[in-house]
Amino acid sequence: MKVLTIAGVTLRRMVRDPLSLFFVFVFPLLLVLVIGATFGEGFQPRIGIVEGNGPTADALAARLRTLDGFTPRTVGSASEAADGVSRGAYEAAIVIPDDGGSMLAVQVVVRQGSSARQIRTVIEGAVAAEAAVLRAADVLVAEGLRPNLREALETVDQVEQLVPGFSVVERSVDDSPNDRPIGTFDLGAAQQLVLFTFLTSLSGGAALIQARQWGVSRRMLATPTSARTVIAGEALGRFGVAIVQALTIATGSSLLFGVYWGPLLPATMIIALFAAVSAGASMLLGSLVDNDQQAGSLGVFLGLAAAALGGAMVPPEIFSPTMRNISHLLPHAWALDAFTEIVRRGGGVDDILIELGMLSLFAVVILVAAATAFRKTLTTS
Repeated sequence: MKVLTIAGVTLRRMVRDPLSLFFVFVFPLLLVLVIGATFGEGFQPRIGIVEGNGPTADALAARLRTLDGFTPRTVGSASEAADGVSRGAYEAAIVIPDDGGSMLAVQVVVRQGSSARQIRTVIEGAVAAEAAVLRAADVLVAEGLRPNLREALETVDQVEQLVPGFSVVERSVDDSPNDRPIGTFDLGAAQQLVLFTFLTSLSGGAALIQARQWGVSRRMLATPTSARTVIAGEALGRFGVAIVQALTIATGSSLLFGVYWGPLLPATMIIALFAAVSAGASMLLGSLVDNDQQAGSLGVFLGLAAAALGGAMVPPEIFSPTMRNISHLLPHAWALDAFTEIVRRGGGVDDILIELGMLSLFAVVILVAAATAFRKTLTTS
């Protein structure tokens, strides 16, 4: 009972500020909304097309306009297209020159970023397909079967519609048959949960320092309350803040935006273990630092740095193999791997035993270190 009382006091102490309530519960859901609306499945890269003159240029422009997953925009000149890409108006631009000569030199301008290579690959594929059509039309003209290139291109298009094409079957590299398409707001939801649960917990380490400075911890020890009970109560209170925030993000995003978090049992286990890790990190920081203002600033810095290295601020898929290995030195990467397995591949508890084991190890080690450091602080203050 004393443990629960101390935990309740800790909860009230950490959430008494209305501004902190906004950043704990409201702000993460707003980020899920913004990221989903911007980069979700409804997002289509904008491509600017500078059209040339001639049948070949017209045919290529028509093909580019029919590409799936892109929003085409007509641009007047090459300089305007390059300027639009640099300002972010377009993710890519294609400059199609006028017909003439033996080769149509198409220019592709892309923005630097994780999607640049994919966009360029799709555009180059469309150009290559149109080049194959052009070669076939040239053969018709050279053999005298059609009087000019325009009629030859029309003939090739008609034949192309009659000849059966190819079908492409996608298969996961790990032979998983249950890969689930990502919803509009699924993208980044798990990352926001991991980021804010850990960040808020670290920032809350300042409350533990204030409790020592105001003599709250000493007064509790002056009562018939053991140091072990005080430590357990403080840890349980911080675990309560972390688990409530994580469940609020998960439940709120699911109800408001339809985010899918996977089966209930494994998702709850991931959230609970990561909340334990976050609670231990909060206590450890509050025990090792003596100034509450320094602890608040240090908590924000360490929380953001851990999120960046752990893959909670950028997609882990863009990490190099070396960075992937480094990211798994942090609990964030293991939690995100577990969410990926249950959300995208329909996995269960059996499929994430390694991830759950690593999160349990992080939780035990950090909580033991935090309890040891806090006991030392209590007995020497």
